[in-house]
Amino acid sequence: MNNRLNYIGKEHQKAVDSFEKVMGTARYVGDLVFPGMLHAKLLTSPIPHAIITRLDTSPALEIPGVKAVLTSEDFVDHGAWGWPVRDINVLAYQKVRYVGDPIAVVAAETPQAAEAGVRRSCSSLSPCRLFPIWPARSMGRSAHSA
Repeated sequence: MNNRLNYIGKEHQKAVDSFEKVMGTARYVGDLVFPGMLHAKLLTSPIPHAIITRLDTSPALEIPGVKAVLTSEDFVDHGAWGWPVRDINVLAYQKVRYVGDPIAVVAAETPQAAEAGVRRSCSSLSPCRLFPIWPARSMGRSAHSA
């Protein structure tokens, strides 16, 4: 029998920050501020299934304080990832698949500048027809194709 039991019969360590959480004084990632830190805001899709016909982020870069705007074009292989099939993108590439699908991200010196950059970014979406999955499969279509 193994005499090296780590937890059974031993006092459990208490959470070290439970008091701070209960009192509302605990620090979370959103509470941290560092010199030179940038704030990010997402441009997201307002519709559930559409082709991205136009995406112009250059007006966002004209906002004072906006340092960068990223789209899927800024990633290797358009930010495709996933296993075993790389069928998910970090930011939407060519189409959006759900309401809130991130299209671009604006990084700025202040949250207000980032939000202004998102509002200034221009995107045009062309809604797609929706097919239920079972007829799409019977017609030989992929569930991810438009």
